[in-house]
Amino acid sequence: MNTLVVGLLVEKVTGNSFRHELDHRILRPLQLRDTSLPAADDVTIPSPHTRVYAGKDDVTEQSPYPWAEGGMISTAADLDRFMTALFGGRLLPPAVQALAFSVPDVANGPENKHCLNGKACFAPGGLMRLTLGNGVTVWGKTGSRPGWDNGFFTTPDLKRRLVYSLNPNGTGTRKEYTDYIVALADAAFSGVSPK
Repeated sequence: MNTLVVGLLVEKVTGNSFRHELDHRILRPLQLRDTSLPAADDVTIPSPHTRVYAGKDDVTEQSPYPWAEGGMISTAADLDRFMTALFGGRLLPPAVQALAFSVPDVANGPENKHCLNGKACFAPGGLMRLTLGNGVTVWGKTGSRPGWDNGFFTTPDLKRRLVYSLNPNGTGTRKEYTDYIVALADAAFSGVSPK
């Protein structure tokens, strides 16, 4: 999932900057007022926001991943609005929408720690398909930076949605955080509190 290449293609095809196309085609039409793509050297995060720590270090403000490689900043409300528009068919033409939700039926790559059950879980556009322990299949996207772990998931019919932002403070392992997020999703989509 090299979104850096996608950003370069967007600029080549449109003749405009990636940020312009993002604003023009997605952020403004969906009224995502609290979502932005900062410059790679801009470490500020628009307020209000929480303070985030990795161990004892305050890592709230840090350089984002560069450009189209995942450096966007958003809020839970904007992520929910985006997810609703995407899954509701407001962003993509039907053929592209179908491709965005097609996961190849192949084994998971050996280094991929995100997909469960040994099967591929990512569609071409980067969406993740996750079948939870209760049998419910959800779609979404995750992202993390030191001190941050964020994501959104929904059932395809949008009846149940989850947007989360966690502050893993560096005291747990990646597997512990993944297990926690899966337990959180299981609870959110089954209606049964985790044990």
